[in-house]
Amino acid sequence: MNPPWRRSSSATAPARFSISSLGTFCSFKPKAVRVKDVPESALWVHDAHDVGAALVLANMPSPAFPIPVGVFVDVEAPVYEEILLEQEQRVLSQRGPGDIAKLLSSGDTWKIG
Repeated sequence: MNPPWRRSSSATAPARFSISSLGTFCSFKPKAVRVKDVPESALWVHDAHDVGAALVLANMPSPAFPIPVGVFVDVEAPVYEEILLEQEQRVLSQRGPGDIAKLLSSGDTWKIG
């Protein structure tokens, strides 16, 4: 027997849960239901651009709820490599390419032996 949250449609369908109230965050009480037994207006369809909803989805306890898999939240943010390359180009334009031999022999250095 399939769990009550399992759907027979494609695996790419969004997660759907029933919500018992639409008040404040504290009164939000999701419960797993069979999609065919609940009107669509009572189902919550996860929106990957809603950070709060992603938090709720990630904290739903198992086994009462299905284990969420996939994209919980989609946030526009700079890519680390792009920031690093921009910083490197900025420093090169300000200070030039630099000299590793000069760097290694500058500052406090000493000879051993």
